Amino acid sequence: MSDIWIIDWKSSTGVYDEMKTQSCVYFQMWNLFEALNRNLPQAQRAGVLRLDKVTGMLDDPPVVDVTDEIERRWNEFLHLREYYRTAIEPNAKKDRFYPHDGKKFATVTSVLGCLDKPALMQWSANMTADYIRNNIKDMNTDEQVEYHLKKAKTAYRTKSKVAMDIGSIVHDAIHAHLSGAKPEPILGDNDQATNSFLAFLQWTDSVHLKPISLEKILIDPIHEFGGTTDFIGYAEI
Repeated sequence: MSDIWIIDWKSSTGVYDEMKTQSCVYFQMWNLFEALNRNLPQAQRAGVLRLDKVTGMLDDPPVVDVTDEIERRWNEFLHLREYYRTAIEPNAKKDRFYPHDGKKFATVTSVLGCLDKPALMQWSANMTADYIRNNIKDMNTDEQVEYHLKKAKTAYRTKSKVAMDIGSIVHDAIHAHLSGAKPEPILGDNDQATNSFLAFLQWTDSVHLKPISLEKILIDPIHEFGGTTDFIGYAEI
């Protein structure tokens, strides 16, 4: 029997703590505000689907089910939201926000940005080491050493931009597919994005995915933040 799920899909090397919290927060926002106010069906479960852009293989199980963590992560997020409101938001740039009733609400991802991300710190350090390893043969003079050390400090930015671009392509292709459009023009000849998308197709056929809403903007008018969840709908997981 199908449950109604809140699912976010990530083209990443792992399912990190903030991803789990994000899915839990979206679950609560849907049930407490959107579904309740509009007399829509409530969700029963929440999870994160990781799409491997290198191998195209799925994890086992493919979806990290965070349903049992929803209350704890929701409460932790609300505390973090208040910290963001007092310590960061007054001086934060308003490049990303959700407009609501004439106000600018913080984004869920901005609030979660307050968290320490040890996995990302290690990843950026690895990118620096990889750059030096790949260019060490060209470091024959003091000038060359200084040049490459300077480039090594920001090597992670290039990798991060590429990863973000792939993630955006995959998300757009999935949205097109579930909306009845063709994903091929979006994927183009990007092998990594295609790998992620094919992993998604393999999974969705097995769980009989049926959307209620895609890329749904959710608003918490009480705590004044918003977010966009990838999928709300039925799945046999």
